[in-house]
Amino acid sequence: SIADVPVGSFNSKIALYNNKIYTVSKNKVYTVDLSTQIISEFISNDYSIYGFGINPQNGDLYLGEGSFSQASRIRRLSTDGTLI
Repeated sequence: SIADVPVGSFNSKIALYNNKIYTVSKNKVYTVDLSTQIISEFISNDYSIYGFGINPQNGDLYLGEGSFSQASRIRRLSTDGTLI
């Protein structure tokens, strides 16, 4: 069920696209299909995800990576999780 999606005490990294909820927990992005209520791990990586968004036109995901020791960056991923 949706209660099985791992979240912290406060999770503001959530977006809706194409009948799916996307949410971030630590270094993973999960999807919840609203039709089937199936939860899937969309992407797992070593990024420190501080920001998250979805382009409503094409579904590209933007992950804001924060760092205190080097330049931060934004990663863009396609709807299948491929780095663009």
